[in-house]
Amino acid sequence: MNREIIAIFISIFACLIYPQQFYAKVPQKANFEALSDSSDYKEITSLEEEILFLINRHRDELPREAQKEDIDFSKAEKIYRINDLTVFKEKPSSLILDSIEKNEYIWRLPVNVGNLTIEVYFSRPQTGTWTVSSINLHPECPFYKDIAQSILTSHESSPKCYAVTLVKNKDFGIAAICFWGESADYLIPLNDSPGRKFFNADIISYSDAISLMDTNHYKGFFKKAQLQTKADNEKLDFPSETFKIMAGGLSLLIIVFSAAKKKITTIEK
Repeated sequence: MNREIIAIFISIFACLIYPQQFYAKVPQKANFEALSDSSDYKEITSLEEEILFLINRHRDELPREAQKEDIDFSKAEKIYRINDLTVFKEKPSSLILDSIEKNEYIWRLPVNVGNLTIEVYFSRPQTGTWTVSSINLHPECPFYKDIAQSILTSHESSPKCYAVTLVKNKDFGIAAICFWGESADYLIPLNDSPGRKFFNADIISYSDAISLMDTNHYKGFFKKAQLQTKADNEKLDFPSETFKIMAGGLSLLIIVFSAAKKKITTIEK
């Protein structure tokens, strides 16, 4: 009997000291489509040598040469390009995912080389094969899956595990749409585009996000953002354009002045 009591106390004590060993881990809140489950897997992974070649062309900007071990295809993120906002407003909501999946998509693969992260993008024409479309180097590069997972976990206390789809729109940039069953529950803005500033939240209910998209403020906000971007670009080009105009105008004045002077000289003679 005493042994049983001692065993019980030891078990309770162990649970208090090492609770993570006796309780289930916190369940994943977000489930993304993995490249390994996609029909694109074989074709994209076959580009490994090309990826290394293209990354190492930037050797002067890398802390070291990229190796095969640096490439982890499990980090690949599927992103749908959605230009038409009506795709997000399908009724009933069960049609939203079907509507999204009819659009073109790309794969994005973050590759860590030392303290630098390289974004590798893959794209495919409608009739063709997957290719490396671009490579971008960043000191700090967001891993959208991790960000969405973290935000969803801190926000949602229920044991639900959401199916999450990444989308890219020309107005609000990258966002994650979280589905529970056939229902779209949340929208998570994921980058520092104007969209994150507009929604002004780490996570927003999907219905609220759509309501905001229908407002004039939404249209005005992004129109203003686009005009500001255009103005900024024009400011950058202003000096070179101004010099071109000034040079052209000066040349024209010299020609006119020379012609007038020649005419006056002729008349005087």
